[in-house]
Amino acid sequence: MSVLAIAGWLLTVQTLAAGTPPYSWGNNQAIVSGQAVNTQPNGLQASNGTLWLAYQSNLNTGSPSRFDVYIKTQTAGHWSPAIQRMTSNGYNSAPYLTQVQDGRIFLFWARQISSPSSLIYYSVFTNGAWAAPVSITQTSLNDTQPSAAVGRDGTLYLVWTRVNSTCSTCTPSKHLYYKTLSLGSWSLESLLTPPSDVNWNYGSSVSASKDGRIWVVWSRGIFPAITLYYSYFNGTVWSSSTLITSSTTVDEHPSMVQDRNGTIWLFWGRQTCAPTYALFNKFSKDNGASWSPDSQMTSCASAIDSDEPVAVQGTDKYLHMFYVTDPVGADEIWELSTLTQVYPVNDVAVTSLSANATLIYPGGLASIGESSWVKLTTTLINLGDSSEAVTLTVSVSNTTTTNLGTQTFSLAVGASLTLNFYWNTSFNMKPGLYSLNAVASNSPGETVGNVADNTLTVRRSVHVLPPGDVDQDGSTTAVDVSQVKYAYGSQPCSLYPTNPVCSRFNPYFDINNDQFVGAIDISVTIAHYGIFT
Repeated sequence: MSVLAIAGWLLTVQTLAAGTPPYSWGNNQAIVSGQAVNTQPNGLQASNGTLWLAYQSNLNTGSPSRFDVYIKTQTAGHWSPAIQRMTSNGYNSAPYLTQVQDGRIFLFWARQISSPSSLIYYSVFTNGAWAAPVSITQTSLNDTQPSAAVGRDGTLYLVWTRVNSTCSTCTPSKHLYYKTLSLGSWSLESLLTPPSDVNWNYGSSVSASKDGRIWVVWSRGIFPAITLYYSYFNGTVWSSSTLITSSTTVDEHPSMVQDRNGTIWLFWGRQTCAPTYALFNKFSKDNGASWSPDSQMTSCASAIDSDEPVAVQGTDKYLHMFYVTDPVGADEIWELSTLTQVYPVNDVAVTSLSANATLIYPGGLASIGESSWVKLTTTLINLGDSSEAVTLTVSVSNTTTTNLGTQTFSLAVGASLTLNFYWNTSFNMKPGLYSLNAVASNSPGETVGNVADNTLTVRRSVHVLPPGDVDQDGSTTAVDVSQVKYAYGSQPCSLYPTNPVCSRFNPYFDINNDQFVGAIDISVTIAHYGIFT
């Protein structure tokens, strides 16, 4: 370790091997300064190359304790001189930015207007304009410190801290809650930390890793012994809470990010020289299976705080970190970045995988115009720094796996490619929920972290229905059998208007597509009676 003196405090510099941790940090600069109190920074690297910074400040509130949310942006390496004030009334704090797959940017923050409780609000940036704020939580307690991330399947995860401060004779409880946004709809809220936990659980950071997991890191404990824990969602269940830092003091304000080399980083503030904080970090090169020791980045010997870090992997290939410090007395927001780019790396990623049908009968139901073929579409991108020869295999799986084929091609740096594969559901496709799988071959030099996004699985994506399931609820029951029997003898009224029972005809009942609901249709339905998927 070498040590570099900057602006009156000490910054530790770690040895750099190109593209691999640990990294050297420098290029220290003030991004937001002045006599106002500027805290709680949050950063976002947008897909168009713009770097966003959100923070809270009492710059224009007229009150030392009332904050508004502000935004500042960087384009082509230059910070905009202007700042955008996002709020103008109420008490606003802890902004958090994230971007969904269609390009919209979400800004979340905690807001207290007139009631004794604070709620989580959000606004959406689309086509150059911000929408009106919307409350996303409802409680008589206090919701604060939101964090959010978008998974590989496009689902947005929002996590926040709920503080129960209604008890006047006891210590307020703090727990984490979350909800998701998928296909335009918000889920109900759920408790993430055990309700019986008497520890404080607060101050979360959410991130998505290349292997599809959603990570949540937060502070847990009772002052003055507070450490960081994490849990992750693997697409099905949340893992148990796991201790990730070792401290006898206070660890707060975690920020987790995965860099372009696949390394998962954790940054946080530690109250090393109480009440002063210093910045710490640790990293994992194997998708969180093991972690480096806690590493101190700044010194608190001069009573200068370094706290509230947030890290962002930039499209400029540098890793950026914003944090709060007070070298001149007032809280300012500064930036550190890696002294060299995270380069070179190899990384081919499967970014999307979808089917053109979500419900289908085995072989397709011709009477409703359903084909026996399902088209699967997948997209890959070369996120690395060299051209790659790639082999892609696509399959569907339930209790068994059906390979739909393999394609081999060359992918230039920064290039993306969309490919189609076709699944014939006529061949021994048992009813059930099928997952889609796309696997790209590993590129030479890909790290463990970067190999993780070579594979994409969309779970339970296509529902192959049992024959005779005319109401498409996933099972052939007495209801289906009775409906087909009731329509016995019917034909389409458009073709056979004189058929006395044509009004009972339904193309879903015409299983053999002979324009007639007959004994064959009834027998097929009865033969599949009791099949549940």
